[in-house]
Amino acid sequence: MKKNTIGFVLFILVFSGFILFFFVCVPTHIELSLENSIYYTLTSKQRFWECISCFFKSNKVLCSYYNKFAYESMYVNYIAFAILSNIINMYYGFKMYRKKWWFYLILLLSIIITVILIDCDMLYSANTSA
Repeated sequence: MKKNTIGFVLFILVFSGFILFFFVCVPTHIELSLENSIYYTLTSKQRFWECISCFFKSNKVLCSYYNKFAYESMYVNYIAFAILSNIINMYYGFKMYRKKWWFYLILLLSIIITVILIDCDMLYSANTSA
């Protein structure tokens, strides 16, 4: 029984760390997406990120968070490590909790966040190589 509790706490802690890492990297992703839209017409994806940017900038607390992390590229360098640790965590979670409905919600959220982080990494790589 104690092994299952420790495993569950570890699973939740690693997933929470992945979510926290996402929230640190998302302002950088927004800025990179908007930076690429200066020279071209806005796509629907860029319009979505522009709306999110306006939302962050309209609130005083969220604006300070956004400004703190928007131009911090040092966190973007660890995206591959974060995704790899999350894949290992989701594999462990599948082996332990595959019959639980909440695991599949966490897995879906994890996949969406992973896609956004991969896009952020690709945008960052394109901007630094050019």
